[in-house]
Amino acid sequence: MIVSPLLQKISWIAHGFGTIADPRPANAVTVKQVHGVAILEPEAVPTSEPEDYDTVLTDRPGLSAAVKTADCQPILMVETEKKIVAAVHAGWKGTLLRAAQAAIRRIEEKGGKAENLVCALGPNMAGRCFEVEADVAGDFAKEFPGWPLLKRISETKWLLDVAQANRLQLKESGVADTRIDRIDLCTHCCPDLFWSYRRDGEKAGRMVNFIQILG
Repeated sequence: MIVSPLLQKISWIAHGFGTIADPRPANAVTVKQVHGVAILEPEAVPTSEPEDYDTVLTDRPGLSAAVKTADCQPILMVETEKKIVAAVHAGWKGTLLRAAQAAIRRIEEKGGKAENLVCALGPNMAGRCFEVEADVAGDFAKEFPGWPLLKRISETKWLLDVAQANRLQLKESGVADTRIDRIDLCTHCCPDLFWSYRRDGEKAGRMVNFIQILG
C-alpha cells in the first residue's frame, strides 16, 4: 500500500492506496461504481456490493471505506474533529459531476466542516498522459472556466489533468491547500505498480484504496 504523508500523521486512522500486489483490506466496504456522485453510508460490511454508488462515507470505527480504481482518481478524506472519513471514486465523469464536492457537502450535513478536512489524492492517470477529445475537453472548459486543466496537443485531442481538477474542487469547497496531499504517480506509466484500463483494456484488474477509523 502507498500512504499519504499527510494522512499518516493522523493517529486514529489507517489508510492506503492499493497497488496490483496488495490484498483487499480487512472489513472493506466497496460498491459497484457507476461514475456518479451517490454516497453510501454503511452500518456494516455488506454481503454483496451495493450498486450505483461512487463514494463510501462512514464515522463507524472498524469499517474500511474503499473505492476501486484503474486510472480514475481515488480521494481519501478525513474530517479531523467529527471523525468522519470518506473514499471517493472520481474518474473524469465523476470529476465533471463534482463527486468530491458532493462528499464534502454530505460531511458538512453531518456536522463537519471543510476547514477540518485533510484529503489525499491517490495515483491516477496523470495529466501528461490522459488524452481526451473535443467533447470532454469542451465539457470541462464549460464546467470549470479559467481552471488550468487542459492542454491542446492536436486538432482533435487535449490532455486533461483530473487530479488538478479535484484539487481545485477541494480548495473551492474550503479545504486549505496545506491540507491536501497528492501522490504523484501515474497508473498508466507504472505497469509494475498499477492496473491501467487505458493501457490494459478489459484484462485490467482494480486497485482498492481505503480509509478506516481505528477502534
